[in-house]
Amino acid sequence: TDYETPALVARAEGAAGVIMLDRRAGSPNWTQRRNRSEAGQMRPGRPQPGVPTLSLGPAGATALLSGSGLNADALMGATVAPELLKTKAFRAEVSASVQVDTQESVSHNVCGLIPGTDPTLKAETVILGAHYDHIGMREVPAGQDGIFNGADDDGSGTVALLNIAEAIAKNPVQPKRSVLFLWFTGEERGLLGSREFVANPTVDLSKAAAMFNIDMIGRSKETSSDIPANENLARKGQVYLIGPNVFSPALSALMNRVNNSYQKLNLDQRYDDPNDPNRFWARSDHYPFAEVGIPAAFFFSGVHEDYHQLSDHVEKIDFEQLETVSRAVLAMLWEVANIPVSPRAAGTTNPNARG
Repeated sequence: TDYETPALVARAEGAAGVIMLDRRAGSPNWTQRRNRSEAGQMRPGRPQPGVPTLSLGPAGATALLSGSGLNADALMGATVAPELLKTKAFRAEVSASVQVDTQESVSHNVCGLIPGTDPTLKAETVILGAHYDHIGMREVPAGQDGIFNGADDDGSGTVALLNIAEAIAKNPVQPKRSVLFLWFTGEERGLLGSREFVANPTVDLSKAAAMFNIDMIGRSKETSSDIPANENLARKGQVYLIGPNVFSPALSALMNRVNNSYQKLNLDQRYDDPNDPNRFWARSDHYPFAEVGIPAAFFFSGVHEDYHQLSDHVEKIDFEQLETVSRAVLAMLWEVANIPVSPRAAGTTNPNARG
């Protein structure tokens, strides 16, 4: 369940607050999680007073549930018996002081459009996106680096997008379909920018042919690397392709065909599965577009030791890999922008994969 859902339901029902039972309390990364929580949450729209939310670890949960007939250990286990998930009312008194501050912030998506040249097909749009936000800063002692640069996440996608846009704009032959370039804000806060665009688009999304998303394509695994955090990092000449099998088999076939005749990358689709426990297919900016029926594809090189760390620096970017993947994306996008019938028009988007 989405962490925000209990608070949103509680606010709608007029609850005074929410108490979350979290078995991770006291774990080695608990302080980091607490700091992230205290940094606040972002939601689209005007600020609204939040519902005070507390997290209790095992000791606090045991005290709260004393006399309720509920067992804290059973409720906070790795798996919870279905009968324990049923709602149960009990009396308990909790006294806490929580300060909730709200403020309004403004951030922007950045859009660029290359109009199509075909009198009919130019009404359709191929979308290419990447997010330009990252996770901000951390308070550190004076003289230390507290900036999360996000060179790979998603500086790599941002740069790839800009270079692809420039290549198409300078090409003497222009695409038949229109091509929309989108640099999203707020991805790290819950796909805020892409969700806002889908809710209030600048083009007719009912005529969107496909959406390509580039997020973290700037790293590759060294052959000799034995660092556990880099175990699933793509190797040179390899990229994870996520989404086509889940959302549109027609798009998957097109992308593999173009790749086999051009860059010949290893298009690894191991994560292109609705049953993937990582749920990568739902964790980046392509997903809101897929939710409204647009065939979507996500290019990704995998997580690594510097993911969401201060150490995600530009010095660690594999620029050869970045260029290779960017060229492959350009070739696939160009094909979709010029073929007579788009993957979406083929009517093969898988509606059961959405949501």
